Amino acid sequence: IEEELDADVLAEQQRIRSQLTKDNTLRPEATLQDTVHICGLRKVYKTDNPQVPFKIAVRDLWFAIPQGQVFGFLGVNGAGKTTTLKMLTGDTHPSSGTAFIYGLPIENQIEARRRIGYCPQFDAIFDLLTAYEHLKFYGTIKGLKGKELEDQIRVLIQALSLNKYKNRKAGTYSGGNKRKLSTAIAMIGNPPVVFLGTFEILLFLLIISSFFGLLPWKIDEPSTGYYFQTMKCFFVCVKKKKNG
Repeated sequence: IEEELDADVLAEQQRIRSQLTKDNTLRPEATLQDTVHICGLRKVYKTDNPQVPFKIAVRDLWFAIPQGQVFGFLGVNGAGKTTTLKMLTGDTHPSSGTAFIYGLPIENQIEARRRIGYCPQFDAIFDLLTAYEHLKFYGTIKGLKGKELEDQIRVLIQALSLNKYKNRKAGTYSGGNKRKLSTAIAMIGNPPVVFLGTFEILLFLLIISSFFGLLPWKIDEPSTGYYFQTMKCFFVCVKKKKNG
C-alpha cells in the first residue's frame, strides 16, 4: 500500500529528479549546493513468513543534503534509518534506486568511501590495535600516505586528547576513549561527508568541542599548516518516540 506523500516531500522528490539525466546520472551543477543526493532508495528483505514473503525496510527515499549542515534523520524504531545508513556506506546494497556522494554514485564503492566518514552506533574498533595503528590503517584505506597521513594522525590524536593512549591497545580503553577513537576514525582523510549512527554521537562531538575549545570539523594545526575543512555535512540518525 503506497502512502500519500506530503506536498513538501513531493516537491523535494521532483527537485532531485530534475537533477538527474536520462541515464540516471547526476548533473554536474547539482553538487554545487548539495553534498548527498538520495534518489529512490529502496530496500526489500525476504522473510520466513509465507503469508508476508517480503518486508520493505526503506521505501523510495528522495532527498538531498546541502553543504555545511547537520542533517537529522528522524524516525521511530524500525523506520529504516540504520538500513538507509548501511546503503549509503556500502554495508548493504539497495534493492533499487541509488545515491550520490559529491556526485559519485554509491556503486563506485572505492571512490565514494573515500569521501565519507562513518561513526557507527557501536564502536567498530579492534581490541589488539592501538589508536595510532587504527588511524594509520583507516587513513591508508582513504588513500593517505607519508607526511600527510602522519600529520592527520597527530592532529586528530591531539585534538581528541588521545596522546596518553596513542600506543595502548584499544581493548584497554574506557568507553569514552573508544568513542573518541571512533570519532577520529570517522574524521581521518578529511571527508566532506560524515555519517553518525546516533544523535548521541553528535552530542559527544559537541561536548568535546566545548570542553577543548574546538569544533571537531574545524581543526587547524599552525605548525604544519594542516587544516581540516569546515564545510562538512553531518548526517545523524535520530530515534523518535512513536507518540513524541
